[in-house]
Amino acid sequence: MTRAWNLFIFVLSVLICISSQEERTYQRTLPSGAKVVCDFCPPGDYQRSPCTLTRPTECRQCRDGFYTEFWNYVPECLPCDPCEVNQEEKRPCTRFHNRVCQCKPGYFWHSHYCKKHTVCSLGEGVKTEGTPSKDTVCEPCANGHYAAGPEGNKRCTPYTACKGQEKPVISGTNWHDNICVTCDNFTTQGWPTLIKPLLSELFAHQNGKRQIHRLRRFVQSENMTSEHTVQDWLNQASEEQLKNLPEKLERVNLQHLSLKVDHKIKRFIQEAKYCDNSIM
Repeated sequence: MTRAWNLFIFVLSVLICISSQEERTYQRTLPSGAKVVCDFCPPGDYQRSPCTLTRPTECRQCRDGFYTEFWNYVPECLPCDPCEVNQEEKRPCTRFHNRVCQCKPGYFWHSHYCKKHTVCSLGEGVKTEGTPSKDTVCEPCANGHYAAGPEGNKRCTPYTACKGQEKPVISGTNWHDNICVTCDNFTTQGWPTLIKPLLSELFAHQNGKRQIHRLRRFVQSENMTSEHTVQDWLNQASEEQLKNLPEKLERVNLQHLSLKVDHKIKRFIQEAKYCDNSIM
């Protein structure tokens, strides 16, 4: 009943607004049959009682949480709409206008609710940023480009060209840049330190439920608690542990990931040996 009454009041106020763009009075027929011209109530007020032959229109201010936006003779103010789940207030409710809400950052209005912006898939960059009213638009990165930047806002960026004594140990793909390293880097930092950021990013892209579950099994098999992540393991992994990583990933049925990791580790080890031989 309340919802139907609110709808009636809203429709009435709109009709009054349409019919009174110029006039701020309206004609009323009294029970006696006499006609009288009454004043509208201003925005922010409602009509407490209509005028008579001897008394003008009585208006009252809307109380907190209610409003009227136009000149009117509605018997009640309209209730301000609440913000929905995952919305934030863009403009507060006042006596004179309704509350305006919009989806909070990271969400957009989809039919009747706020939905999370699309996170671009592996190898895709943001073409058009999402807004409170529109979803993110993604595009696949073209040849020679990779998706760079924070998760949810990656952009297709040209590969970095190796300079000077740098060598491309790992060529760029659509999800990572060229990995350029010098022999001095291998000597001073060691290949395990150099490869860990690349492996970290590779693990971060394993976002399927089955992949995440198997990575947790791997972490637990390394005598770490369920609170630890694969990133925690990677941070403390020794050279020997990294060498054995492909085999251990295969044991938890992550064969495809195991092959990728094995290829990258072998390339770094090969380049490190080349640098050692060239120094000797």
